[in-house]
Amino acid sequence: MLTPSGTWQWYWDQETDCLSVELDGGLCMVTAITSKTANYVINSALAFSLENTQVYYSAMEALDSFCPHLSKAQAVQISLNACAIKQFHKPVGLKSWYFDEQSKVNQLPCAIASLKAVNKADVLVLEEDVISSTCMLIGEKLVLAENKTVGQFSVLKVASNRLIFAEPCIEQQKYA
Repeated sequence: MLTPSGTWQWYWDQETDCLSVELDGGLCMVTAITSKTANYVINSALAFSLENTQVYYSAMEALDSFCPHLSKAQAVQISLNACAIKQFHKPVGLKSWYFDEQSKVNQLPCAIASLKAVNKADVLVLEEDVISSTCMLIGEKLVLAENKTVGQFSVLKVASNRLIFAEPCIEQQKYA
């Protein structure tokens, strides 16, 4: 597993028009945050913060517990995108109408859940309160309706009663 260090930093990749993170040894990863989805575009390098590190480790632990079939590289990519979304993504509106309401509502904080629209897909819960949850799609895509599909790392805000709460080692899906 990659361990965050004081040398990690966020920067805006002009070539891809995406937020990127420079890791140790010159290794860089482009995130799913574009200028259209960013709440602000950074003009100079920004240190990977303590809060980013906490989000990273929380995501890695959740993925290890609930999605052990993911490779370490996939888990790192998902976790770094979670960090980027928590800090840089524009707020999103509720999209609950696309998803089936669940009779069982979780009373405890959740890290991994599923959403059921046309198909079912796993999400990483980034923020949760009594009313709603902000989630990031882990899987490759989620079909919301006949003409509406969202891709991996899309951010969805839904009423909390739409989440299907995961048990450790949920169904073995293949992620991109």
